[in-house]
Amino acid sequence: MYQIEKRDLENAIIERAYKDEEFRHALTSGDARSAISKAFGRDVPFNVNVLSDTASTVNIVLPNFDDSLEVELTDEQLEMVAGGLDSCWWTCAVTSCEQTGCGSTNAQVG
Repeated sequence: MYQIEKRDLENAIIERAYKDEEFRHALTSGDARSAISKAFGRDVPFNVNVLSDTASTVNIVLPNFDDSLEVELTDEQLEMVAGGLDSCWWTCAVTSCEQTGCGSTNAQVG
């Protein structure tokens, strides 16, 4: 999974969990993958572990250090990132295609 997709997914999940107590509970009390799939209306093709920081515990996520999984971006993908285009798949922020990962469509873009 590309870092941009991962970051968008994480941001969308955090934003949704902040606003939706039922979703937050589903993430931490069972099958997070199913909870995410249901909330965003999309299949999640990978495993998901969700931990929540507490007053006495901080969770740190290390990146994948397996070099065999490193994927180099194509020139086209690099141009998309440099040009500011972003996938509408997960992000909850308004994007150029006016879609949000939360399943809603925004009528007006910036």
